[in-house]
Amino acid sequence: MDFISEDGYEVKFGMEEEYQQWVIDHAAELRKAMPQGMEYIGTYVMTWGNELDKGSWRDLFRLDSYAALDGLAAASKDAENPFGR
Repeated sequence: MDFISEDGYEVKFGMEEEYQQWVIDHAAELRKAMPQGMEYIGTYVMTWGNELDKGSWRDLFRLDSYAALDGLAAASKDAENPFGR
């Protein structure tokens, strides 16, 4: 059974288009940088909903187990990993 993790955040006002282009340009890198047991599904912007306090930008990840979260934590701290940048 897979698990889906959704992380929310905000992008600085006025930088939305630049960030969108960065995500488009680096999506393949992000997918390759995922630790074992994880898959980067994609990024989207929340336009309607009742959880805007969690951020209007969201990243989706597929995990093959809860243990895969440990790999995500390590990758996010690694400045050499595109995910950590």
